Amino acid sequence: MEKKKRFSPAMTAGIVIQLFVALFAMAVPTNAMTVWTDHATVKIRPNTPPKTDQASAALKGARNEFESFQLAVTADSGALSGVDVNVSDLADGHGNTIPAGNIMIYKEAYINVTIPSTLQGATGEWPDALIPKKDEYVGEVRNAFPLAVAAGRNQPVWIEVYIPPTAAAGVYTGSATVTATGQTPRVVPIQLTVWDFALPSVSSLKSAYSIDHRLLTIGHGLSATTSLELSRLYAKANLLHRISDNYLLAPETLGGLKGGVMNWEPFDTAFGPFLDGTVSLPGGKLPGNKQTTVQLRDYDHKEDVAYLRDYAQHFKTKGWFDRLFQYTYDEPKSSTDWATIKRRADALHQADPELRSMVTTSLQNATKGGAADAIDLFVPTIRFMDNKPNGRDPGGEVPGGADTVGNQRSKYGPEVWWYQACGSHGCGIVGGGANDSQGYHMDWPSYMIDLPAMFSRIMQWQSFKYNIQGELYYDMVYAFGEVDPWRTQYYFGGNGDGTLYYPGKPNKIGGTKHIPIESIRLKLLREGMEDYEYLTLLKGLGEGAFADEQVARMVTNTYTWNREPLDLYDAREKMAERITGAGGGGSTGLGSLPGGDPGPGNTRPYAALSIKTDAQDPWLFNFDGGASRDAEGAIASYDWTFGDGSTASGPQTTHRYDTAGSYNITLTVSDAAGISETISVAISVSGELGAPVAQWYAESVPSGSSLHYAFDGSGSIGGDGSLTTYEWDLGDQTLKTGAKVEHQYGKPGVYQVKLTVRNDKKKSATAVYSLKVGSDSSPGGGGGGGCSLGRNAGPTDFRQAIPLLFVLFSPLWRPLWKSVKRRIG
Repeated sequence: MEKKKRFSPAMTAGIVIQLFVALFAMAVPTNAMTVWTDHATVKIRPNTPPKTDQASAALKGARNEFESFQLAVTADSGALSGVDVNVSDLADGHGNTIPAGNIMIYKEAYINVTIPSTLQGATGEWPDALIPKKDEYVGEVRNAFPLAVAAGRNQPVWIEVYIPPTAAAGVYTGSATVTATGQTPRVVPIQLTVWDFALPSVSSLKSAYSIDHRLLTIGHGLSATTSLELSRLYAKANLLHRISDNYLLAPETLGGLKGGVMNWEPFDTAFGPFLDGTVSLPGGKLPGNKQTTVQLRDYDHKEDVAYLRDYAQHFKTKGWFDRLFQYTYDEPKSSTDWATIKRRADALHQADPELRSMVTTSLQNATKGGAADAIDLFVPTIRFMDNKPNGRDPGGEVPGGADTVGNQRSKYGPEVWWYQACGSHGCGIVGGGANDSQGYHMDWPSYMIDLPAMFSRIMQWQSFKYNIQGELYYDMVYAFGEVDPWRTQYYFGGNGDGTLYYPGKPNKIGGTKHIPIESIRLKLLREGMEDYEYLTLLKGLGEGAFADEQVARMVTNTYTWNREPLDLYDAREKMAERITGAGGGGSTGLGSLPGGDPGPGNTRPYAALSIKTDAQDPWLFNFDGGASRDAEGAIASYDWTFGDGSTASGPQTTHRYDTAGSYNITLTVSDAAGISETISVAISVSGELGAPVAQWYAESVPSGSSLHYAFDGSGSIGGDGSLTTYEWDLGDQTLKTGAKVEHQYGKPGVYQVKLTVRNDKKKSATAVYSLKVGSDSSPGGGGGGGCSLGRNAGPTDFRQAIPLLFVLFSPLWRPLWKSVKRRIG
C-alpha cells in the first residue's frame, strides 16, 4: 500500500511561499505605473527622471490665492491606458472644508520645440498647454481624461487649488487618486496650510497684457459675429490670472460714431463690469476684481481733439479715468517718430491735460529725440532699466547702450512701467548662439516655452525691486493669426513670444463650446503677481526692509537672479510668517472704489482693511486699516461705516453689533489732496460662538438664456459641527436643497435669494443677497500660495497586500490548489 505523504513544517512553509509568489505575480500589473509629485515652478518633460521619493504634496497659501502642484504619471514598462485623476475635498477636521469644486485638474499638453529660444532652452517636447478635465468657463467636461501614457514617458497633471476669501486659517488635508486600466489605484496625500491673511483681488501691480481681439476668431475658426463673446471670455481669463486685458474692443466698433458722437452704451454694457469690479469670474473667484489699466482705442483719432475729449469725459463720468492711457507710439527710432509723438501728445493734452501719453521707450532715447517732456508714462524694456555692460544689443528695438547700464529708476518719475520682448531672448536669433557671442540675449526674465519655469515667475520680484508700477506685454494670442498654435509658437526668435493662450476649440479639447486654454507660463505669471502682493503687504505693514531682504535673496539685477525655486518658496513662507506676526491677519477687503481723480504727479491712495473677531464676544469686531498707504505721503483720513448706521474714524477701531445679520463694512482713505479710495467687505454676524457661516455665489449658465443661473453654497463653513443641509429660497417661490443647484427664472428682475445651512449641532446660518438676474452682477466668493513637497514613500510593506490578494483572487484558488496537490502527491 502506498504511504501517504505528510506535511512537514518546511513543506508547509514552502507551499505558502509558492502560493504567495503565484498570487503576487498575478496581482502585479504588467505595465507598472509610478506616480510622483513636484511643485509648480518646474517643467516636467517626457523623460524627466521620476522623483519616486515625492509621493505627496504640501501647499501653503493665503486666502483669496491660487496655489498649484504637479502630479506626474510615469509608465515604467509598457503603455498605460485609461489614466484618470480625481481630487477630494480638503478638510481641516474642525468642520471647515475647501470643496473639490475649488480645485482644477489639467492635463499638461506637450508642444515640440525644433529651435531653442536661447542656449538656456532646448529642443524637444515641453509641457505648456493646460487642458482642463472640466473647464471653469462654461462647465463642460473635456477630453483631457482618461488619457494614455506611452512606455517610458511621463504625463504631468497640473492641480490648482483656489483658497476662498472666507476660508478659515489652518491645515487642510485631502488626496488625489490616480487610476489606470489594470493598475492598483495610487493615492497622493495633499496638505494645504492656509495662512491667516488674504490677498486683494485687484492687483497692486498694474498690468497691460494686450489681447488682439481680431485674432481670436481666426484662432478659433469662428465668424466675426462671435468676437464680442470671445473677447469677454478672454478678458475674464486675464482677470482670473490677475492681469488686465487693456486692449478691449473699441467703443466705436461696438456702438459706432455718428456725427462725431460716440454711442457708448454697447461698450459700457459689455465691458463696464470689468472696469467697475462687478464682473462675475468663474466660480466666484477673486470677487471684486477689476482691470488696472485700459487703453484709449483711438485708431485714426490720435489727433482728433473732440474724439479724445469725449473719451476722457465719459471715463471720468464712469469712474474709470484713472486707468486710461493712450498708446501714443511704439518703440520710436527716427526723428519722424519723435515729431509724431509730440504732435499726438499735444492733441491729447488739449483734449484733457490729465490724459496720459504712453510710449515704449527709454528716458535717454526720448531726451535724445527731444520728446521727453511730451511723454507722461515711460515704458522702457527691462534691459534698459538696468542694462548689461557686456556690449550693446545688435539692432535692438530701443537704443540704449552704455547710458542704460546700472539701475536707471531714479531718473524716472513716480510712475513707470516696463516690459519684456524679443530682445530678452534674441529677435530672430538664438540667444547665446552664433549671432550673440557675448551671450547678451540670455538671463533676462522671459515667457518662452523652452526656458525653465523660474524665467516666467521672476519678473514681478524685479518689479518690486526696481519700484515699477506696471507691466506691459504686446500680445497674448499672436500665434492665433499664424499657423496652428498647438503645433508651433516660434516667432521673433522665441517659442511662445506674444502667445500665452491656446485656442480651446471643441474639435481639439472636446465639449461643445470654445474656451481659452491657459499655458503653464500664464499660471507662473499669476504666481509672480501673487508673490508681489506678499511683498506689497509687508511694505504696507511697515516691513519694507524685510521685503527688500527677501527680494535680495532672489534678485541682484535684471539679468542676475536666483534660479532655485525652493529658495523662492522659502522666501514666501518667511514673508507669510512676518505678515501674520505684524498684524496682517484677518479678512482683507477685496473690492475698492475710487473717489476723485489724482492730479499730475499724484497717485491714488491704496485702501486695505483687516477684520478680526473677538474670541470671547461674538458681537465684537476689530477693524484695522493701517495697511492702507499713499505713494506721496501719509494717509490723511480714515472713515469707517459699519452697515448698521454707525461710523468711526482713525486707522484702527472696534465696533460691537447689537443684532445678528449681514453687514457691509466700508473704509474710505483720503490723501492730503483729497483723493480717496474706498474698500468694502461683507461680513455676517451670528452672535453665537461656533455657529456655521452660510456663503454662496451665483453665475449665469451659458445655456442661451440670461435667466439660467447656477448657485453654489459648497463654500459654507460648519462652525463647531459638520454641515448637513443646504436649503435654498431662490426668491420666486422656488425652494431647493443641496450644496449646488440650478434654476431658470421666468423673467429678468432682482430676486432676494436666501441660503440656509445647518450643521449636526442643530445650529444654522442664513445668507441673503439681492441677485440681479440677466446681468453679470452676482455675489462671489472664492484663491493658492507657496508649495513644498512631502516626501512620503507610502505603504510599501507587501504584507498590507495579502488580505486584498486573497479576496481578489479567490476564484483562482481551486485550480491553484489542484496544482499544489499534484506536487505533494
